Amino acid sequence: MRSDGRRERNSSLADSLLLLLQLAGKTMSATPTTSQATAVAPDPLVTALQALLASPAPLEATFLPLLLSSLRCATPLVHSLALAILSRTLTAPAPLAPALESLLTSRLSASQADRTEAFVALGAVLQVAPPLGVSLIIGGLRKPLETAVGLATSPVSSADGEAERAGEQLALIGLLALAAGQSGVRVMVRAAAGDWLESVLDTGDARTKAVAGVAVVKLRMGKERPEEGGAAPPGAETPKSRWTLEDLAKLCAGLVVAAAPAGASELPDEAVVLPSLEALAYLSLSASPVFQHLTTTSFLSSFLFLSPASPPLAYAIASLLHNLTTHPAPPSSADLARLKAFASATPLPTLEDPATTTARISLLLSIPPTPLPSLRALALSSPPTRLLASKILLSLLTHPPHRPALLQAGAHKLLLRLIRTIPFPGSIEAIQGLAKVLITTNPALVLDDATMEDAVRALALPLPGEAGLLIKFECLMALTNVASVKEEWAESVAGLLIPFQETAGFGEAVKEKEGKPLLGTVEELMLSSNTLVRRAATELICNLVACETGATYFEPTTPSSSTPNEPASHLHLLVALSSSSDLPTRLAASGALASLALSPPIAASLAYPRGMEIVLALLEEDEELSAGERVGLRARGYEILRLVGAQSEGKKGSVRERLGRIVGREKELREQGQQAMRSWGGA
Repeated sequence: MRSDGRRERNSSLADSLLLLLQLAGKTMSATPTTSQATAVAPDPLVTALQALLASPAPLEATFLPLLLSSLRCATPLVHSLALAILSRTLTAPAPLAPALESLLTSRLSASQADRTEAFVALGAVLQVAPPLGVSLIIGGLRKPLETAVGLATSPVSSADGEAERAGEQLALIGLLALAAGQSGVRVMVRAAAGDWLESVLDTGDARTKAVAGVAVVKLRMGKERPEEGGAAPPGAETPKSRWTLEDLAKLCAGLVVAAAPAGASELPDEAVVLPSLEALAYLSLSASPVFQHLTTTSFLSSFLFLSPASPPLAYAIASLLHNLTTHPAPPSSADLARLKAFASATPLPTLEDPATTTARISLLLSIPPTPLPSLRALALSSPPTRLLASKILLSLLTHPPHRPALLQAGAHKLLLRLIRTIPFPGSIEAIQGLAKVLITTNPALVLDDATMEDAVRALALPLPGEAGLLIKFECLMALTNVASVKEEWAESVAGLLIPFQETAGFGEAVKEKEGKPLLGTVEELMLSSNTLVRRAATELICNLVACETGATYFEPTTPSSSTPNEPASHLHLLVALSSSSDLPTRLAASGALASLALSPPIAASLAYPRGMEIVLALLEEDEELSAGERVGLRARGYEILRLVGAQSEGKKGSVRERLGRIVGREKELREQGQQAMRSWGGA
């Protein structure tokens, strides 16, 4: 009976394959031509699955057996195509869930090979449609699945079945590892197979140990959510494990070291390394003693030597490297929310001391190869991996002493590459890393004219909108340094239009109606309630007014007859900030006015009573300031008065009298004071 059933199923698969080949428009010639014989023949299954994926028609239930068989295929391309088809099918408006449930039920109740196929298929459902997978497990598949798990974990009756049993158990462990990540079924997994999974950690081969390690780690660290149906029955006790988290970390780290390639030309054993890294990524989500097993020279050398040969492996490498380098986050951050989501119900450990994180990063950078080669490869991988790469690079650059070595290795080029390939605001960490570099390093040493344009466009993106105050401050500081290199660079900064997110992306040409002038955005930040942001914005304006575009922005419009001496609204803000209680802001604002007053129209517009009162206040003695600070303010004040006086046509007496008293007691800047006096009609 069983032999006949398998023969009928194989016939059905063959029929499905032929039908798919017809959909693809392929013909199988019995006598191939010479050119066909010499060419590499395409895999008929791959061709069929590609045709099915490309077809706009909904998947028919007839093809489900072929799909399940393809999911179990060891060929990566076949498995990926089948997974993509399954994802599209289960997320469609009318999925084939009932037909799939019926097919899985029959497979779970049949032969060992059928159970293996069902375990793989159900695991795939949990990957592409987790809510559906959970509903199947706790619903119609619960009893047949429990029976199948019991059969798969029972002793083998004969030596002949050991090979097939090994494959079945590996498929089951993979399913349990995926199910253990779902709160709705975690209690079931723990009750049905928790002890057996831990026994596999003792007796299995490297691959089964690695996959079982993921399952056990999720069972240990997963937090049950009653709203997802994951709460244990009332009065139930959490089973005790003889495997501590440190033991699990030691096991998985050892598996990575053993499976790592011996030479640069070799690839790692991904079947062992990938699940081991996944388990370590979970274990390293919170600060705990597990880090002692992840910071040994043997592990780090093997880990940093891994080549991300596939997107899943690249993401696993990036996840663990991110956890190793992430600095402690404030309670409101997204990273802490992620930590809480995966944390155990037991009390959380205290957040790691920042100095400990910095020391671990120093260790990472001291062991060859450094993380930079891995990060370059990760930057070419999938979008989620690129996002993690940008976060890692920001963490590496956070401690200023680490920056010279990283820049020498090309970290700034990698930052620009990530910024170009990650749409904003996803690139926010890479932009912040670039800002940190340009704050502490001469921009001329890391940028040329072409990359300067890219850097300036990137640094401007966080200034409007809802980005945090810290990154706004750092981007303003970086732009200030860029603008100070030479006038051409200042012109590029001053003339920039920041694209609206919905109309233009990074690096695209921006029309005026599609973007907001950077100068206007910086001017708004000069009104920020945060002192550091307000100061940085004012210092940037001080550098930008030295170029033509920056000065033109502050040129007064044609004055009305009623207010002939009122300055432009832009100048009002600079004049007001020249009386700020924050000394650096006052120095920057008055310095900008001194530069702008070189323009006769601007100088003439400053000759109004309140403006002159604020400028004269710069000359007054302030005992709270150092001698150098007082001299700096007075030098700016004298220069502004000299230039404004030369253009003033109104009454000069009141200003001249007050200025004369100040100059009379001047010591350090008497000559500048006398020049200012002469422009106001004094001796």
